[in-house]
Amino acid sequence: VLFEGNKASGSSSGGAILFNGGGSKDINVGNLDNVAFRNNIAGGSGGAIAFNHNNVIIGNLNNVLFDGNKSEYGVGGAIAVNSGKAELGDFTNVTFQNNIAKGSGSAIYGKDLTIGNFKDVYFINNNSTDSYAAGVIYGMGSKFGNWDGGGIYGDGTSSVLDGGGIYLQGSSFKDISNVTFKDLHATDVAGGIYNSGSTVGDLTNATFINVTAEKNAGVIYNQGGYSYINGSYQQTGGIFGNLNNVKIFNNNSTRETAGAAIYNAGTIGNWNGGCLYGAGKKDSGISNNGKFGNISDVEFYNLHSTTAGGGIWNNSGTIGNLSNVKILNVSAKENGGAIWNNGTIENLINNVVFQNSSSGDSGGAIFNLSKIGTINASFINN
Repeated sequence: VLFEGNKASGSSSGGAILFNGGGSKDINVGNLDNVAFRNNIAGGSGGAIAFNHNNVIIGNLNNVLFDGNKSEYGVGGAIAVNSGKAELGDFTNVTFQNNIAKGSGSAIYGKDLTIGNFKDVYFINNNSTDSYAAGVIYGMGSKFGNWDGGGIYGDGTSSVLDGGGIYLQGSSFKDISNVTFKDLHATDVAGGIYNSGSTVGDLTNATFINVTAEKNAGVIYNQGGYSYINGSYQQTGGIFGNLNNVKIFNNNSTRETAGAAIYNAGTIGNWNGGCLYGAGKKDSGISNNGKFGNISDVEFYNLHSTTAGGGIWNNSGTIGNLSNVKILNVSAKENGGAIWNNGTIENLINNVVFQNSSSGDSGGAIFNLSKIGTINASFINN
């Protein structure tokens, strides 16, 4: 089935399909199998499909292509849930490419959207034209299942304000595995994943290549929200699971004020295996104001901070044990070439190596203002 060259004029939404109405009765649609949405245009939101009904339920999407669809003045280059509610099943072998939105969600924009699992889903060269837009995938109050296989690929030139790949606010995304993020950029924070008050599962075998931001969090921005519960303020969201074999390459940013590849002011689990390689310019490693688990079998290489802590900057946060971690050729303009700590780091144990680290002021390898437990490490040419 092919939907091609359809147009919803003016401010109308849904270039090919619009689910509309305010009734209480559900709209149920079966699976979408072997369907292509190509070069459809909406003056409003949802270049291909828009949901403005109270509750639309669609089955699985199998072998579906969204190519060259456009939202001229709205959100969601391919799919938009802006004023309704939608539940979609699993996405298998689905590709979003060359879709354009003026606003956020160059491929998918969801408010109160639920999607099942992603399997081999690719997002390629989808762009937003507004400088305040966010995310190829945009979720607010939305739920996404597991994602296994695929990736988000940019063209290296386009950018959004926040969340160059995924933008989540008050949402959830289950485990993300075997996915590549490449050539993505944000003019503010989070070239890869922006998480504010949301919950994300484990990242496993995830690779980030040339994913950058101009101000902070070149790759991942994780910020918790707080709610008043049972007489006290408690963190809600801002939670990541474990990082398993997560590899980050060339997270260099473009401004002197640029921050770390990973910024955490929420909770992140253990980082088990992987690397963080920079270009040695304006890129640092981890900036932590929250809770970060153990870091093991990870290599930090060729990173530089224009302030302090080229590898790890820990300010009032907690970090677990560093085990079998190598911090090589890492530097800072000020204190703490490899690590700057004003919080708590449990222990440095089991073959931790600091080599060729330097600072412009004090602490070529480590500058500590607070608590670090047992240090069993090698310091070479710092």
